[in-house]
Amino acid sequence: MNATTLNSFSGKFLLYGLFTVVFLSTLEMSAQNFSGLENKQLNKLDDIGAVGVSLFAERIKGKIESVIVTYDSERKLKLALEFTEFSEHNYTLIAELKNAQKLRQAEFQQIKVDLNGKQSPIELEFNLDENTPEGTELTSAFLEIRIGSKSLKPIFLYNLNKNWKTEINAENLIVPVSLEPIGSAANLKATSQKIIIPKRKPNLKYSIDKSKLVTLKQPLLMTTTSSTSTVSNTIDGTWINDNKNTKGITKVIISNKGKNVQVYGKCSPKDCDWGRKRLVPKRNSANTYWGIFDTSIAKSTFMFTINTNKMEARHVRDYKSPSRPTKRSVEKFTKLNLFIARPMVVSTTGTTSPSTSQPEPEGTTPQGPDNTPISLWDDLVADHDFEFPYEITNVRMDIYPDKNPASGTFYYLPSAYHLRWNTDEGYDFSMLYGTADSSSSSGNVRMTGTLTPGISSKEIALIKSLLESYIEGNPNYSFTELKIMPINTVPAISLSSGLEGQYNISSDQINVTVSSSIREPIDISWMTSNTDKDDMQTVLSAGDGIKGSMTLTPASETVPEQLIPVRITLADSRTLGKFILEPNKWRNENWVNNTPFPLRLKKVHALIIEKQGTNTIPIIYTWDLNNVEIPSKAKVQFDASKMPKWVETQSKTKQIWLDYAIVDCTECVNKTIDELTDGTSGSKVKHISFESFQLFSDTDIAFLQVKARSKYIDPKGTNILESEPVRITEDNKSFALGPLYIPEGETPQFEYFFTLVMNDGTTHQSDNWLSHEELFMFIGIAKLKENISSFNTED
Repeated sequence: MNATTLNSFSGKFLLYGLFTVVFLSTLEMSAQNFSGLENKQLNKLDDIGAVGVSLFAERIKGKIESVIVTYDSERKLKLALEFTEFSEHNYTLIAELKNAQKLRQAEFQQIKVDLNGKQSPIELEFNLDENTPEGTELTSAFLEIRIGSKSLKPIFLYNLNKNWKTEINAENLIVPVSLEPIGSAANLKATSQKIIIPKRKPNLKYSIDKSKLVTLKQPLLMTTTSSTSTVSNTIDGTWINDNKNTKGITKVIISNKGKNVQVYGKCSPKDCDWGRKRLVPKRNSANTYWGIFDTSIAKSTFMFTINTNKMEARHVRDYKSPSRPTKRSVEKFTKLNLFIARPMVVSTTGTTSPSTSQPEPEGTTPQGPDNTPISLWDDLVADHDFEFPYEITNVRMDIYPDKNPASGTFYYLPSAYHLRWNTDEGYDFSMLYGTADSSSSSGNVRMTGTLTPGISSKEIALIKSLLESYIEGNPNYSFTELKIMPINTVPAISLSSGLEGQYNISSDQINVTVSSSIREPIDISWMTSNTDKDDMQTVLSAGDGIKGSMTLTPASETVPEQLIPVRITLADSRTLGKFILEPNKWRNENWVNNTPFPLRLKKVHALIIEKQGTNTIPIIYTWDLNNVEIPSKAKVQFDASKMPKWVETQSKTKQIWLDYAIVDCTECVNKTIDELTDGTSGSKVKHISFESFQLFSDTDIAFLQVKARSKYIDPKGTNILESEPVRITEDNKSFALGPLYIPEGETPQFEYFFTLVMNDGTTHQSDNWLSHEELFMFIGIAKLKENISSFNTED
C-alpha cells in the first residue's frame, strides 16, 4: 500500500506493442469502474463519532478540498486527494477502509503518508490482500482519513461503497456441462444399439467456388522467382540420412527458426517419430547444436554439426537398464532442397508441354491423379448444418482417384493453411522489433510464423474411413492407399489480398519457404513499418487476419491448377484447430481448455459409419452444450448420460469432437501479443500513460502535447531516440506514448518535454527536458508550473 504525489504517479500500465494509441488507452479500462465509482468525488459525512473525537483533537491548518476515485477494479482502488496547506506543517495522513459497522477491514493495509513537502494532489492506493480466499466478495462502506501531527488527529469520514471481488483461479475451476441431444440423437437408446438415420443432409453454408478453378487441356508452365534458390540463412528443413540402409536415425527435421528438432528412427512399416524437442546452440560454436530425447528406456543425446546443406549427427544413447551398454554412432545427412516461393506468374501464351497420349493402364500400377473427384460430403447425413467444411476435417472432401481405378490409389488436398498452434508450444509466430537508427523514432518489425494444413494422422484415418464407406457403395472403385496430391513444382504463396494489398508490402519483402510436399509446414516472414504495425496486429488478433492463397499445379495432365486459402490469425478456431475427444476417456476425465482464450462450447459431434445391407452410411449425430463459457485453463466435467456409451465403440464411431467459439477477451489478446513480441533480448513492450487532473476544467488550455526521449525507445537499446508526441485533450483519461522496450529487471527511464497550447493560440514549453522513472504520470496545475516557468493560470 502506498501513496505518492500524483505529479510522479506510480502506476504500472502494461500495454502491448502493436495496437493503436486509441486502443492502448482503453486496455486498463477493461477491468475498471467495477463499483461505478470512477471519476466520482466522494461525499464527506458529518459523522457523530468523528465529530466527538474531533472536539478533543488538535486543530490543524489547511483542509481537504476533494477526494476523487481515479481507478476502481475488482482488487484495487486509487484515490486522488487534493488539499491546501498540509505540506507546510509537520502533518501525517492515515487512511483506512471501514465496513458498514465502521470497523477497520483487515483485508486492506492502513496507508500512512508524511505530508511534509508533498504537493497536492496525492494518490492513495488500496489493494485487496493477495491471500484473500478465491471467490470472496465484500464491500468497503467508508473511507476514514486522519490528519495531524499528534496522536489524537481530526477524523474525516467519507461515504465510499466500494465493492471488491476475488475470482476463482481458472485452474481450480471445474465447469459442469450437460449434453442435450439434437434431432435424431434424441432417439438413440442406451438399451438398444439401433441406429436412427437423420432424414436430411447437412446444408453447407459455405463451399469452395469450383467455377474459379481453371480447367486445363494442357498443363500450364509456371515460373517462380528464385524458385530454385536454396535457403542459406536458416538451418530449418528436412535432413535425410545419406545411408539409405541405416538402422538408426533416418530423418531429422529442424523447425521454428532453429529452436526445435524432431528425429525419426528406423522402424517397420514406417519410421518411428521420436517427437519434437528443443534444439540448443553449442557455446562458442556457430554451426553446432545439441538436443536430448529422454524416454523410459534410454536417453539419447545428439550433437549436430551443420555446414551449408550437409550435417553430421553424433548420437550417444544411454540405456536406463545397467545391463545394456551405451551406444555411439556418427551419421551423415543431406538437407532436402527448400525453396523461396514468390507470387506465381502463370503463362497462358508461352510454350507448353506437348500433349502426349497416355498408354492404357496395366495391372494395378498407379498412373497419377485423374480429374474426376468424388465428393465424400454427398453421402453424409446429419441434423446440424455445418457452416464450413473445416468444421469436420482439415482435408478437402473432394478426393481424386487414380487414372487407373485398379490401383486403388486416391489423392487428397488440404482445405486451407493456418498459423500453427499447439497446447505444448503455443503459437509458432513471433514479432521482433529491429534496430532503429538515430534518425527514426523506432525500428521496423519483422513478423515470422509457420503455417500448417493441420492434417494429423487422425484426419487421414477419418478420410480413409469415409472413402472406404463411399467405395462400398461404388463397386467401380477399390481402395489400396490414400496419398497427398503430387505436384509438379514448388507451390507459390500469394498474400496480395493481405500484406501486399492492405499494407503495400511488396513481394520482395515477403519470404516464404515451401517444401516440395504440400503436407509440410510453410515458413513465412515479412518486414513492416511501425506505421502499419498497430493496424496489422489488430487484424491478426481480432479481425479476419491476413489472407492469401497457395497456388499449386498437380502432377497430372488433367487435374487443374488448385487454389488453397491461406489465413494468418491468432484468436481463431481455425488456428487453434478441432478438439477431438478420446472415446470413453472424456466421460471420466475432465477436459481442460488449454487455449489462451475463454471458449464458448456449442456442440459435440460424433461421426458414425453404419452399415445398412450392402451400403454404408456416414452419420453425424449432434448434442447441444448450451454455449457454456469455459475460461482459459479451466476444466470441464461432461454429463454425457444422454449419449449412449455404445455410440463410442471403435467399430462405429470414427470421430467425436467439440464445436466451439472463441469469446472476445482483450486481456487474453494482450497477454498473447506480449508473449509473441520481442525487442531487446528479454525485453517487454510497454507504454507510458499520461493523465491530466482538473487541467482543462480550471484553465484556458486547449491541449497539452507530451514527447519523450530514451534509449528504451530503440528496440535494441543502443541509441537515445525521441518518440512521436501524444496530445492530451481531456481530463481523467489515459493517453499512451511509446512503445518502450524495457529489459527484465530494469527501471523504465526517460525524459519528457511539455508543449502547452492555450485557446487563444499562445504556446508555452518546458524549460528543460526532465527525467522520470515511472510508466504513469499524473499531470495537474502544479506539475505544469513546476516544468513551465512561463505558464500562469491567470493567463
